Amino acid sequence: MTAPNQANPPPAKGLHVQRWVPTYSAVRQFGGYVSDYDVGEEAAALCGSLAGTAWAATIDKSHADEAIMEYIVAQYNSPFEFEHRVNEIWLMFDKESDSL
Repeated sequence: MTAPNQANPPPAKGLHVQRWVPTYSAVRQFGGYVSDYDVGEEAAALCGSLAGTAWAATIDKSHADEAIMEYIVAQYNSPFEFEHRVNEIWLMFDKESDSL
């Protein structure tokens, strides 16, 4: 069941609709405050957890032309929250329709 206006949302002042292609990412969650050191450690841990899986070949193929892989770091808490901090490191990749 679709909600009214879902297929054709009403216009809003200063807003516009963007249609994006599907995006895939491998994600690892971690806690604490994020430092440059943490990003390297978490990126290595993410790659290590993917090694030997069906996803590894797809990710390697997606990044074959790159000298280094780029990661996105998502931090969800205010800097004033000291406990129970939630962060993620994302590795974006392309997935061909015939793979996996």
